[in-house]
Amino acid sequence: TTRVVAGDCETLHLEIDITGSSVTYTAGDSLGVLPANHPESVSELIQHLHWDPRQLVPAPSWSYLSKASKEVTLSEALEKCYDLKSVKPELLRCIAEGAQWGASGSDRHRAAGLIAGGLSRSNAALMAYLEPREVVDVLADFPSVRPSFT
Repeated sequence: TTRVVAGDCETLHLEIDITGSSVTYTAGDSLGVLPANHPESVSELIQHLHWDPRQLVPAPSWSYLSKASKEVTLSEALEKCYDLKSVKPELLRCIAEGAQWGASGSDRHRAAGLIAGGLSRSNAALMAYLEPREVVDVLADFPSVRPSFT
């Protein structure tokens, strides 16, 4: 595996060895990768935010789930449609601007301080904060934040 980070772009080069398997490959074939979050991570986030895991939500139009159903459970959407591991800087921007999420003034101020140097990878302080954290960790760091999933 090779990981290349240039600016705000991240590219992964993976080589998959199919030697000894029944899988065949012909030039032009493609491989679909359907990542999923661990159910424990999804449960932790849902519990932290006091959400109902059985609540029906629209399947994102860009998701393969939308081909099968217009609605999925919140738990399934979080498990199969969203990246809960790699925190996007935009989450902190939403917290900084997020009176609609119930963010307290001190939480908004702290989030604004983290993004003061911008949202790109060149903001070393922001990247140092985000790198070891997952979405639920960031939300735990800003306890007043209670986003809705609607």
